[in-house]
Amino acid sequence: MQKILLAIFFLSVSFFCSCATKKLPVKTLSIEKSDGKIVEIAAEIADTFETRQHGFMERTKIPDGTGMLFVFEKDEIQNFWMKNTPHPLSIAYIDSSWKIRDIFDMKPYSLANVTSTTSVRYALEVPQGYFERVGVQKGDRVFVNLSGESEKTEKKAVPEQSEKSSEAKIHIKTKKAGKTVFLNGNAHGKTPLTITSLVPGVYTLSFDSSATSEKWTIEVQPKQFDSYYFE
Repeated sequence: MQKILLAIFFLSVSFFCSCATKKLPVKTLSIEKSDGKIVEIAAEIADTFETRQHGFMERTKIPDGTGMLFVFEKDEIQNFWMKNTPHPLSIAYIDSSWKIRDIFDMKPYSLANVTSTTSVRYALEVPQGYFERVGVQKGDRVFVNLSGESEKTEKKAVPEQSEKSSEAKIHIKTKKAGKTVFLNGNAHGKTPLTITSLVPGVYTLSFDSSATSEKWTIEVQPKQFDSYYFE
């Protein structure tokens, strides 16, 4: 739950606590561990000031495999607390490249601040000890499950990470390897797959050449290397 700021006392750092009663949208997040295995979490999405303030407040039951993802507008040092939150939690602070930077445990009802060690864009709360039980650690990467975003046939795929390179290229990874990648209807190979020397522009990506297959739009930027993960 987000802790309300008193501007005269807390300057530029945002304070947050865990809590929620309103029904929030749920997305499946996939966390890729260092051994390559995937852990999936059904995460409620808190992406407004009000939902971040409320978080997991007054929640007494939070099953393993579920959690809440807090989405912020910009990278900042973040602070969470456990005011009015009876369920013990663990929190992962995640940077803008979706890399887990910190994992901390939080005690029920504690008013102590749990502070990220660096500027982050996201925070993921789960039942206390869940990260340890499934082997998730600092440095692991989080991916958004794109297959659950929309009922529309065509979706826009958002890159998991982007880094400069000497040419425009993309990396496509799927939960189950061996899927054929089609760009604008042309087959390029099977996943995991890196496609290089792409002309910048908008491409239609699918894993089936049929007209009725599920499709995503990908925008390839000059001199970028973008990575995408699909279920």
